[in-house]
Amino acid sequence: MRGSLCRTKSISMDDGHFYIVMEWLGEGNSEAAMGPLPVDNDTARHTAQQALKGLRTLHTHNVTHCDVSLRNLMPQRSRAVLVDFDTALVPGLDRHTNVWGTLNYTAPEVFESCDYGPASDLWAMGVCIFELVTGRMPFFCLDRRPQSVRNALKAMRRGVRFTASDGVPDAAQDLIRGLLTYDKHRRIQSGGGGL
Repeated sequence: MRGSLCRTKSISMDDGHFYIVMEWLGEGNSEAAMGPLPVDNDTARHTAQQALKGLRTLHTHNVTHCDVSLRNLMPQRSRAVLVDFDTALVPGLDRHTNVWGTLNYTAPEVFESCDYGPASDLWAMGVCIFELVTGRMPFFCLDRRPQSVRNALKAMRRGVRFTASDGVPDAAQDLIRGLLTYDKHRRIQSGGGGL
């Protein structure tokens, strides 16, 4: 999916380093390019669709991004592009044994057992969409200390909450709830499932 993933231009290696040259997407990220949050429903819908298409492509190739966040989603005219694959899991690599990525986008199964996979990427996409349409985070984890993680997991178990002032359409609320389902086996199972 050319439009939803950052394209690789070249890959090289020297004695001690591995280099990946990717397409230039300009400066900034969703947080900077979209301006203040929340964004209008059409912008949120378009951004979510593009990112979910990118995740569907990654997951079809058994790649897990592991750090989906608004900082790693670049709006580019008619497309939104997933970037920053430095923590991605690809076939043949060992699983992560620590929590990586941006804490407030981290799925419960990652906090509990470093269980990165398509479900954890989809959880993070649910956080992104929630943030786009409400202007706030659905859950907070301030740091990796056990008490902070326990508090975050407790809030995640309760589920995402919308307020009347959010003005989020019912269909968007259903999508977000489907992506932010605590049990990964009951969560929307693919990027295509959210489209």
